[in-house]
Amino acid sequence: MNKIKICSLCGKKGAYSHFVKLGHQISKCPNCDLYSLNFAGDYQKFITTYYSKGFFTGGKLYRAYADYVGDKKTVLKNMKKYLTVIRKFKKKGKLLDLGCAMGFLIEEANQWNYDAYGVDISEYAVNIAKKLVGNNRISMGKVEDLDMVLGKNNSFDIVTMFDLIEHLENPKEVLKKVAKVMNKDGILVIQTGDAGSTWAKLMGKNWHFFAPPQHFYFYSQKNMRDLLQQAGFKVVKIQKVGKWVSLRYLFHMMRYINKDTLGDIFYHFTAKNFLGLIPVFMRMNDNMVVIAKKSN
Repeated sequence: MNKIKICSLCGKKGAYSHFVKLGHQISKCPNCDLYSLNFAGDYQKFITTYYSKGFFTGGKLYRAYADYVGDKKTVLKNMKKYLTVIRKFKKKGKLLDLGCAMGFLIEEANQWNYDAYGVDISEYAVNIAKKLVGNNRISMGKVEDLDMVLGKNNSFDIVTMFDLIEHLENPKEVLKKVAKVMNKDGILVIQTGDAGSTWAKLMGKNWHFFAPPQHFYFYSQKNMRDLLQQAGFKVVKIQKVGKWVSLRYLFHMMRYINKDTLGDIFYHFTAKNFLGLIPVFMRMNDNMVVIAKKSN
């Protein structure tokens, strides 16, 4: 395995190609164990074209959702679990959901006594979100340009990043911008996969979270603590939370991420009927919710 790059987290040389998944190289740093995608494309072009309708509707070119809108009830099961975690730290306040997609969390959070807003890069998703929660609560743009997207005089008590941080090319710089829009006693809530979990290690390259090209980094709890510390945050708590998925989403992941023939057969059998809507609770202990505060 040839050495190919410098680790973006620890800065040490020697990150090497660990395996190939779906035609993409995934590297691993021998010093800090961070997994990362060797992305050779134009990131700015990628993020403005990839997160289109097909990303949310089971398009063949995407390794994402089977039917995000159709699975709303199942998606909300997860959102409610995350809000339950948030409520232990902040019972109310102004909330910003980064990578808000169709605005389901924003709609739910407003019902939980939060004043919620969202940002997303997808024009398709943003148009749906605006119809759901109102134009004034949703902004379209890159989280990399967060200050420009939000404008001046914006500060939040809670910033959430659910299924987002793994999609970022430069998460450290994004987190630094996030810190600037947070109130002094605000909290940052990140949900992502745990690459250091037993299940991830057991599955190896077949772990469902290894989903290139949209996932750029794959964090363990230690990696995440190091990243947040470098960006000016201190981790308060890391909690493992199970995740609900629809049956059709599960089969969709099997067929596109692991090239599973049975997954493809079962997907076509369930995708367009009530069977596909059946919620399945995945308790693999490989899904973490991280609560952090600004260091200063």
